[in-house]
Amino acid sequence: MWVVILLVASLSWAVSWEEFLQKFREYKPPGLSEDRKKKLEEDVKRLQENTQRFKGMFEVQEGQVRFKGGNGSGVNAGLSGGTVFYLLMSSSVPKSVWRRYADFVENAMLEDKVVFVLRGCVGGCTYIRPTLEFLQDILKDGERERRIGIWIDPFIFRRFGVKEVPCLVMVKGDQLVDVGLSPGRLDNLKVRGKEWISCGDWSLGWHFKQLCEKSKEEDVCSLARKYAPY
Repeated sequence: MWVVILLVASLSWAVSWEEFLQKFREYKPPGLSEDRKKKLEEDVKRLQENTQRFKGMFEVQEGQVRFKGGNGSGVNAGLSGGTVFYLLMSSSVPKSVWRRYADFVENAMLEDKVVFVLRGCVGGCTYIRPTLEFLQDILKDGERERRIGIWIDPFIFRRFGVKEVPCLVMVKGDQLVDVGLSPGRLDNLKVRGKEWISCGDWSLGWHFKQLCEKSKEEDVCSLARKYAPY
């Protein structure tokens, strides 16, 4: 499960996210049954153990980050010279919408092109249990775990000036100065790619259609032709 959060630790929040990870390391669930406490502590342990392993799934070539593959979600994070979609979301968006989008991304095999982004922790980062439980609920699909990428990155929201969600942002051609920092930081962009935004509680197919009309880019127009409702 925790692959979806680990990418944030290595690529997104920098100091702020490291501080959040420290809260995980020190976390002791209060006021829970022994079984529930053990389950949450096991989740935290997996997060810590996997962070370093998934950092190794990326390589740097000519200032760009490329996904090397492995046992993970395959999100290329928009850090290559290609096209990526940031799906900006919030815990206030109904979980049914989260799941609908997540199922679409998996069924369309777009895990390497679409990353879900939260502005911050659920209810703030003082207490981590709400974030853990929210992500667990989204990622669980019966007995299996969804293989989607989820970041916590306020810089991405700031970069695109997004105030309401959901929004699908398409970016083509970003290059970063420091691959350890967020692609949402303008001072971290060696080259700022082209970008387009579609906002609204629509299907992803409809978002692709809107982005196709705005950008005229074949990357998204091919998706619109395949998945747009009409």
